[in-house]
Amino acid sequence: MTKKIAAILIAILIISIFFSGCDTIRETFNANNQPSATPAEMDKETWLAAMRAKQVPQMDGIENKSVIDWEENYLIYAIYPIVTDQDEISADIGDFVQNKIGLFKNEVQEGQGKSEERAKPQLSITYKPYVLKDAIVSFKVTTDADTGITRTNGFISTFVYSTRSQGKLSLDDVFNGYMDYPGKISDLVRNKLEGNSVLKSHYDQKLFEAGTAPEKSNFSNFVVGDGQIVFYFNALQIAPADAGSFEVALSFDDLKDLLWPDILNPEAAEPVNAGSGEDLPSFLISGEGDMNAFSIDGIDPLNDKVVALTFDDGPNPSTTQKILDVLKQYGARATFFVLGDRAEEFPGILKQIYDNGNEIGNHSYDHKDFKKLSTEDMLDEVEKTNQIIFNAVGARPILVRPPYGNITENIASEIGRACILWTVDPEDWKYKDVDIDYNNVMDNVQDGDIVLMHDIYQASADAAVQIIKELTARGYKLVTVSQMIQIAQARGQEIGLIVRDLRPKTS
Repeated sequence: MTKKIAAILIAILIISIFFSGCDTIRETFNANNQPSATPAEMDKETWLAAMRAKQVPQMDGIENKSVIDWEENYLIYAIYPIVTDQDEISADIGDFVQNKIGLFKNEVQEGQGKSEERAKPQLSITYKPYVLKDAIVSFKVTTDADTGITRTNGFISTFVYSTRSQGKLSLDDVFNGYMDYPGKISDLVRNKLEGNSVLKSHYDQKLFEAGTAPEKSNFSNFVVGDGQIVFYFNALQIAPADAGSFEVALSFDDLKDLLWPDILNPEAAEPVNAGSGEDLPSFLISGEGDMNAFSIDGIDPLNDKVVALTFDDGPNPSTTQKILDVLKQYGARATFFVLGDRAEEFPGILKQIYDNGNEIGNHSYDHKDFKKLSTEDMLDEVEKTNQIIFNAVGARPILVRPPYGNITENIASEIGRACILWTVDPEDWKYKDVDIDYNNVMDNVQDGDIVLMHDIYQASADAAVQIIKELTARGYKLVTVSQMIQIAQARGQEIGLIVRDLRPKTS
C-alpha cells in the first residue's frame, strides 16, 4: 500500500511540474498549488523525469546536448543546442552554458552547499529555437538557479546568428540604423503591452517607462523568427520582480520600414550551390571550402539595368564600414577585392563585408605586379590571401583582381579563376576628391559596367555613398561581379577567364 501511494505521489509530482509551466525544480506542487516536495525528497530517477518533462521544441538541423549533474550538494540539468554544420554557433552557446555552470558551482561552494530555504541548490537551463529561412537562427535561453546565495527565476538570454557567417547579429544588423528604430519599437511594444493583465496588476509607471524607453539597450534581448521579431523583458525591467518576465512579438509587417532588406528577404542573393544545375561558367563553380557565386534570381538579365561596384585595396574599418552601411540601406551589393595583408590586420570588417551579403575577391597579398613575379611567387600571393580570407569568413574567394590590372592569359590559366578587370575607372586613388570621383563615375556609367573604386580613402567612401543613392534612383540594380558574369552570359556574351567588358553588345 505504501509503495502504491508513493507511486501515485511521484506521478502527481511529474504531471504537476509539466502542466504548471514552471521552468525550475526548486519546488513542485500538489492539487492545491502548494509546495509538496523538494529536490532533496526526490530520488535521482524522479528528478530526471521531472527535468525531461521540460519540452524543448525540436527543429531539423538542431540537436540537444545535456549536462546532468546529481551531486551530494547540488543539482544541475542544462540542455542546449548543437546546430548541424554550424560549429562556431554551437561552440558559442556551449561556452555560455558552461560558464553559467561554472559560476553556479562557485557560488554553491561559497554558500557551503546549502540554500536558505531549500535542501539542495539547483540549476536548470533550457532553450527555445527560432529559424528564419535557414539564414538566421536564434535561441531564447532560460536559466533558473538557486545557489544558496542568489536566486534567479526564469532569466532570459538571447542569441541571434547568421548561419552563413556563423557570426552574432546585433540590433544594428537587423534594424536599419538610418531610421529611428528604437523610437518605433518603443511605441509598438508599449501598445502591445497595454492589454497585458499581468502587467496591469503589477503596474509600476517608473519601471515601465524606463524599461520601454526608446533606447537600444532596452530591446537588445530579442530573437528573429519566421516573419517576426520577439523581444524579451526580464523581471524588474518593466515591472516588479514578482510579475516575472514578459515577451512581445512584432511582425515583419509591423517593422517592414525598419528592417534591413536582407532580413525581410534573406534569400534575395543566396549563393548558388555548385552542382545545383545552374548554368554557371566553369570558373564560377565552387569547390569544397570555396565561396559560391551569387544567384541572379529576381534579376531579369534582358530588361534590368545592372552595375557592379567593386572596391579594391581594403578593408579599412572606418571607410569600408561607411560603404557597407549605405549598401545595406539601399538593398544593394558590391564586390570587395581585398589585400591579404589588410584582411589579416582587419578580420572583423572583412567578416562584416561577408555577413552583410557582399562578395569578396582576392587582390593579392601586398599588391605586387603579377607580371613581375615568378609563377610560384604569384600563386603564393593568391593562395596566402585565400587562406587569410578563409580564416576570417570560413570560405575562399572564387574571383581574383590582379594588381594594376596586369594579367595575361597564361597567368589567368595558372590561377584558374576569373580575373576581373573593369570598364569605369574614376581614378579615385589619384584625385581623392568626392565631387571628381562622383562625376567620373556618373558621367560614364552604363548598363553592364564594372566600376573600379578603392574603399581605403575617405573621399572614395563619401563618393560611393552618393553614387549608390543616385544609381538606385536611376533604376539600376547594384549586383556582385559573379552575378554580372551570369547576366552577361544570359545576354549571349562569351566570357573567358579574363573578364574585361560585360556591357551589352549592340548589333
